[in-house]
Amino acid sequence: MKFPRLRLSVRWTMIVIAVAAVLMYYVVMPIWSYYSLPKATRDVLAGLSYGVQLPTSGKMPFGDFIKTIRTTAFGQLLTNVPIYVDPAGLQEAGVVDLQIPVDASPDRISLKDQLERSLKPLGLGYFVKDGLLTITSAKVADRTLKENPTEARRP
Repeated sequence: MKFPRLRLSVRWTMIVIAVAAVLMYYVVMPIWSYYSLPKATRDVLAGLSYGVQLPTSGKMPFGDFIKTIRTTAFGQLLTNVPIYVDPAGLQEAGVVDLQIPVDASPDRISLKDQLERSLKPLGLGYFVKDGLLTITSAKVADRTLKENPTEARRP
């Protein structure tokens, strides 16, 4: 039995190497970095992607908004997700009172979008690190995400 001769030129070899490199960079590396995170962090990140509808909508105090997120949204998806509200980050953003009004969307949207819509007007942001959802000033959140890209994430 005679096998057909496979003839690869340098050009085709370089194309195969380039495609493999692109595949590694855009597919394998993100999957690898995601699964290298602790399971608790992966669970919280997955929970932020689910669509939820808050029982109350419109203007509500910031403190009540956090309680509603903790009990309603994560209660449907995960149990006992710790949410940490950074007091220094709140002061940096100018949020000194937990009674400041926050807009809660009445629509069924992902928890990630709900947090961004509600926190951004106040100058706040969030990130997930070690299974802990941290709400702080947008500057601190961005700095943390930039300084710790392998540990801190935002979906």
